[in-house]
Amino acid sequence: MDPSEMLRLVREARRLLYEAGDGPTPPTCAECGQTPPLEATFCVGCGHRLRFPCPECERLCRTGQAHCAHCGHALTAEVVAGTLTTLAEQAEEERRRREEDLLRDYEKTRVLEEGRVRHLLGTRRDDGRQEFVKVAYSGPGRRLLSNELAMLERVGEHPGVVKLLRQRSSEEQLVAVFEHVPSEGMRFPVAIPRLLRITSSLLSTLAHVHAQGVVHADLKPAHVMLPEGADDRPVLIDWNVSQEPGPSRFEAFTPMFAAPEQIVGDHLDHRVDLYAVGVILYLLFTHDRFPAVLEEASEHEPMRQVLQAKKAMNRAYLSEATVYKGKLASLQQQDQVQQLAPSSGSGLEERRVLGAKYLFSSELARTQDVNAEIRVTGDVLKIVQRATAVDPDDRYPDAAAMQAAVDDILTRLEA
Repeated sequence: MDPSEMLRLVREARRLLYEAGDGPTPPTCAECGQTPPLEATFCVGCGHRLRFPCPECERLCRTGQAHCAHCGHALTAEVVAGTLTTLAEQAEEERRRREEDLLRDYEKTRVLEEGRVRHLLGTRRDDGRQEFVKVAYSGPGRRLLSNELAMLERVGEHPGVVKLLRQRSSEEQLVAVFEHVPSEGMRFPVAIPRLLRITSSLLSTLAHVHAQGVVHADLKPAHVMLPEGADDRPVLIDWNVSQEPGPSRFEAFTPMFAAPEQIVGDHLDHRVDLYAVGVILYLLFTHDRFPAVLEEASEHEPMRQVLQAKKAMNRAYLSEATVYKGKLASLQQQDQVQQLAPSSGSGLEERRVLGAKYLFSSELARTQDVNAEIRVTGDVLKIVQRATAVDPDDRYPDAAAMQAAVDDILTRLEA
């Protein structure tokens, strides 16, 4: 067997075993005690090889050994790969059995998303009602889903927050069942009065959420449902990385909608949600993801000075090497949450995305000036400009203040 194929099988087996709850949690280096990434074959701390079970005596052996040190069994690539594949198949079969037991109340189910937390849409046998089900098997998945349940309990019931119907926890899995929210989606074009009503209702919900000491921290159109016949009142879903105000707990966010302080892993509060609402409003108002990035070299130096002057952003800096020329290609992944670790490597990705945020802020100011003579456009862009200010202190103080600004424009339009 080709060594690369064996390595792929080993990694896939580890992943399946771990997600099924039968593998290490995750494997710990026997030499230094550090926890390496799940797919690693070497410890990231000391460089020692990690271990796998001997197919004969089941004692742990280091990767690369020719024979088991305990029983002498030959550890060829074929034997190791075959053993791990068998274990993985057994773990996957056990996982399917657990899932069948879990979903016995549903006539049919459809997998919506695979990952640390599995998303399913189930149709109940008794009344045909559809429900949204989340299932977590692994440690990381359980932590995300547990966090979502804790934050939703803290928020409490609200018309603008997805409703949790029931939950079940065991040693093997954590299950949460939510109401299914059929949504028409937030897509361009949206009539301006309707867009403002949606934004106002969204901000009203956020005012309640923030009053309970919770920050959603991953607002984007995919997480804002518009139920059919709900009179433009959106429902917020996916609270897995939400948190209380304070140091960032999750190195996960969607770059296009993340506030600068979120990107560098600084203190988060309710204003990161206002930033995201500002970006959503801009997208649906202009049908453009971002204005063109300023390309003139003369613009880069002032941006570098501004960035270095921000105490909260003192780990990041801007240079010609860290900013894309032209459009913000790095921020076009609207529906994909990326993992960016502020402390890893040179921080090039972090600086590039953060630098683009500053350029967006500068270009937005110019766009607002150009459209100042167009009454509604200028007023809406003023709201966007303030909500997406780079410095959190320059944004609206809270969701209620931003909602008041939106309602003022809406009142004048409807009059």
